[in-house]
Amino acid sequence: MAVVKQLDIQDCRQWVMRKLDERGAKPFDFVQTVPAYDPSQTFSNPFRTGHCRNPQTESLLQFLELPYLLDGENVANTPSQSTKQLNPTDALDDDDDVDELEEHADSDDEE
Repeated sequence: MAVVKQLDIQDCRQWVMRKLDERGAKPFDFVQTVPAYDPSQTFSNPFRTGHCRNPQTESLLQFLELPYLLDGENVANTPSQSTKQLNPTDALDDDDDVDELEEHADSDDEE
């Protein structure tokens, strides 16, 4: 069974405050993530493949030194546009994700 390290919320808040002091409290630079809605455009494909990452989310996670786990690809320096196809059965199989997280936590404890 994996041992989960409990983090003190106050320690976490102080760490974030130190990071903000180092970088400055200015909000992240915002960029357009998808084209703005244009009612004059013809109907676009609602079944667009792939996952479009939000640059603001990526920037925040990088600032907090956290991996991007929202699209299932935990690879450093991955491109902003994922080409991974969605498989309907993948959404139903959450057990593997829990096992992977436990294995990752176990390997971190060994180091």
